[in-house]
Parts: sequence; C-alpha cells; structure tokens
Amino acid sequence: MSDRVQEHWPGYIPRRYRDMGDGTFAERQVAAIEDTSGQRINPAREDGNLASILAQLDITLSALRDAICAAAPDSKTLNDLYSRLDSINNRIYEASQTRANYGSSTGAALTVDLDTSELGGRIEVDVWVKSSAAASFEVRGSRNGSDWRLIDTISLSAAGEECRHYSNAYRHLRVTTPAANNNEAEIVATR
Repeated sequence: MSDRVQEHWPGYIPRRYRDMGDGTFAERQVAAIEDTSGQRINPAREDGNLASILAQLDITLSALRDAICAAAPDSKTLNDLYSRLDSINNRIYEASQTRANYGSSTGAALTVDLDTSELGGRIEVDVWVKSSAAASFEVRGSRNGSDWRLIDTISLSAAGEECRHYSNAYRHLRVTTPAANNNEAEIVATR
C-alpha cells in the first residue's frame, strides 16, 4: 500500500490517502501540518515555523484584500462589498457614540426627551435633575416615542439635585416634572 497526497489549496493542510490495493483510497489522519515544501510543522510551538506560517497568512490576507479592492469589471462586486462593509462600520461607530440632552425651565414644568438612535437603546443611562424647590421627576422609557413606561421617580424633598444611573433597553427616554419651579434635567446615554 502506498500513500498519495492531495493538496486542496496551496499552503493548506494536505489530505493523505492510503491506497487500499483494490483501487480505493481511505483518508488518513494527519498528525502534523506540512508547509508547502513538505516540512512538518508543529503549530503549537512558537518558533521560526510558526512565524513562517503567520507570514504566509499575512501575505495571503494581503492578496485577498487586493483582490477585493481590485478595479472593475471582475472585482466590482467585491469592491462594492468592501465599500458596504466600510459604510456599516461607520454607521456602527456613529450609533455607539454617547447621546445627551439637557433642558431647563424658569417657573414652569419641564420635559426633556432623548432619542438614543434608530439602532436601539443605550445600555448605560445617567439622569441628572435639579429644582429650586421640592419636585418629583418621572423617568420614562418608550420603544416607539409615544407609549411611555414609568422607569423611576426621583423625588426631591427640597431645593437640590440628584443623579441616578440606569441600565436601559428603550430607544426613547424622557424626564418630566409638573412642578412650576426653576428646573433642570439632563439625560446622558452610552453603550
């Protein structure tokens, strides 16, 4: 019986087949990886061989990047894909930025709203409130901007301020008080 080596892609793990003598071949398990020259490599060892594999991988990835970014007509679809992925990356970056809104009133009720993004709510939210006299501030959340759910009530027994931290999943946030005082409120949300 003899062995036959079949490489499915240059530089990848070759598959070894054993000639069973009756015209059939059975795949053998390969205990080690061989580089393109046939030299056995132990990928668990961090020596020159692993550095060689990493260098080959870097060259392969560079060639793939060049193929994706190649000029039309053959790679136009891949180039469009690369542009689309870049666009998605920019949108994710924009959506992950901190959002904030501040409002104040003089001798009147106050409502401050924050739309955290069309991509969903912000996980971490801080709400800061201040009033010139006793006041109750309601913190509310909404998935659609019209159906509001009470999250918490911040009660100030006298003039003062308070800041609270919340974990959030709502897209829309609102802080409101009916108190006709000098009021301030700020909502800060981040991922």
